[in-house]
Amino acid sequence: MAKSQPSRQDVYHIITNIIIEKLEQGVIPWKKSWSAQGPAANYVTKKPYRGINALLLNSLGLAQPYFLTFRQAQRLGGHIQKGAKSLPVVYWQWYFSHKETGCKLTEEEAQALPGQEVERKAFLRYYRVFPIQDTKGIDFAMPDTQPTEHPEDLLMQGFEPLHSMPHPVAVKTIRQQPYYHPRHDYINMPAMNAFSSAESYFQVLYHELTHATGHPKRLNRPGVSDPQPFGSWSYSQEELVAEMGASFLANLMNISSEATLDDAAAYIQGWLKVLRNDKRLVIEAAQKAQRAVDYILGDSGGE
Repeated sequence: MAKSQPSRQDVYHIITNIIIEKLEQGVIPWKKSWSAQGPAANYVTKKPYRGINALLLNSLGLAQPYFLTFRQAQRLGGHIQKGAKSLPVVYWQWYFSHKETGCKLTEEEAQALPGQEVERKAFLRYYRVFPIQDTKGIDFAMPDTQPTEHPEDLLMQGFEPLHSMPHPVAVKTIRQQPYYHPRHDYINMPAMNAFSSAESYFQVLYHELTHATGHPKRLNRPGVSDPQPFGSWSYSQEELVAEMGASFLANLMNISSEATLDDAAAYIQGWLKVLRNDKRLVIEAAQKAQRAVDYILGDSGGE
């Protein structure tokens, strides 16, 4: 597959500008629910996208959330419609070299050497995909839609992440406001009847649960293990990690994650200001959010 090879900063710029454009249109990508057919995935491999790729592709709100590269469409006997707009999918490309000689190594050669002899560098790259709705000449076979959960199933499934996470965190009701207390390692949650719906309760719970993954005995994430001042870069990134992690978890648990915000305009403007000043924040936050969700679900995962 042909892959674009822009500079590292170019990729951050491209992805962040797409997120900014969506926010300017009133769309909050990390608060969008998945399609009834599940998460965005490559149609050929059936592998769901992860991290920032999942965030971008799921935010399109497509009824059929499947994507193909230009060549994949050709191999299936079809073609991309004229004027169709592609979307970037990012990935990390690794380079290996011998520290002493500077010679380039293949991944297999690098794995065969002692770790201290190998220099490893990763660069962010991307290729482009198209929604299957923008193809012609392909007879697609669609999977069955996900069954609707009953209210009692929603409650049982909603609490599952609390039990699956290694080094579980306690949930208490001490005050009538949600927060995570890193020093004493507990989540405070108001009673469920204080929320407008069970879905709203779980979205907030998952936000705090994502924060809890940053504790030193878990993922030891700066911003949690070393709390930062309100409004600082680390504070902003940690909040975005928690927002994205909550959305990923809610969708994986089949709980609607698209919330209506009373102060949506102010919320959006706040994130626009942050993202316009830092092209790296959103991609790095999505990567950390994916890692947090993998940890919560007891899955080592992989980008």
